Amino acid sequence: MKSQDPPLILVVDDEKEVLEKVANVLTEAGFDCQCCKTAQAAIEFAAMHTPDMIVSDINLGGHSGLEMCERIKEDEALKSVPIMFL
Repeated sequence: MKSQDPPLILVVDDEKEVLEKVANVLTEAGFDCQCCKTAQAAIEFAAMHTPDMIVSDINLGGHSGLEMCERIKEDEALKSVPIMFL
């Protein structure tokens, strides 16, 4: 019997320390984490890999997490991906 892959969580924060701490907690809890430091990088990653959930800071350098959320939700394939803000 093949084991199921862990859920993919996309973590977005422009502060390296916060990004690493959140990713470490989620990884230890059994999730597969991908980290992005910018809204644009997160949008591009999500379009290519469809995460199971996105955890994001609201204030990202140059863009807001809300703007990123709006852009992601415009993509029909990503519309149902839950987004949680820190």
